[in-house]
Amino acid sequence: MSNETLRALNQLAKEIERIHLATFGKGDRIVGLTAPYPASGVSLVASLLAERCKLSGTPTLLCDLSMADDPRFDSSKWSPGDGSAGQAARADPLGFDRLTPRPGKEDKFRFSDAKKLRSMFDNDLGRYHAIIVDLAAQGAEAQAAIDATVAATACDAIMLVCQVGSVTRPMLAAATAALNEAGAPLRGVIANEVNAPTLGQEIAREARKMEKYAPYLARWIARKAEQSEILSIPA
Repeated sequence: MSNETLRALNQLAKEIERIHLATFGKGDRIVGLTAPYPASGVSLVASLLAERCKLSGTPTLLCDLSMADDPRFDSSKWSPGDGSAGQAARADPLGFDRLTPRPGKEDKFRFSDAKKLRSMFDNDLGRYHAIIVDLAAQGAEAQAAIDATVAATACDAIMLVCQVGSVTRPMLAAATAALNEAGAPLRGVIANEVNAPTLGQEIAREARKMEKYAPYLARWIARKAEQSEILSIPA
């Protein structure tokens, strides 16, 4: 593991502590995590937050509603509000419980009903004092089985996970606007630097765009940028 990866993980650990204090530390019970764009590290952050809650001695559940829409899924054996979600939860090796529905095309809309989801969290899963909801990204790019914006309104607090170097301001603005319009309790933004491109990698990427016109110079700039220790910081 590189020094840069270790530094990014340490920074993320600080973010997890900040999130925990800003949400569960202030009385929230159901905290949802989503992102402006897919592959932003939401599942990683959700797992770390669930582990943090469990370390406090809190009965904790990670509810994964981030699955992509897949026609191969059969109808789920349970649905929100039918009283059986608690029995479907399974122990995770990290110490918390995990609930992962796989709704098929015939029942996926029951999982996109905010009132039924809230009833499930409050009643079927009432034994958990901390529930982390792993949501798909906002927007059509996610191609999610469960509408992340609708599901977000069933939570007490929502945090947006942004992959440093990948998420643009227009993406963030669009995701924020969608959540606010739906009435989701958006609480803040998490900067995820794990796997983020360094400044040197960004310079190298831009330099390679010049290869058609100045191949030697473009490759030289890219190589020097990637080898530079000074530029080995997140862009």
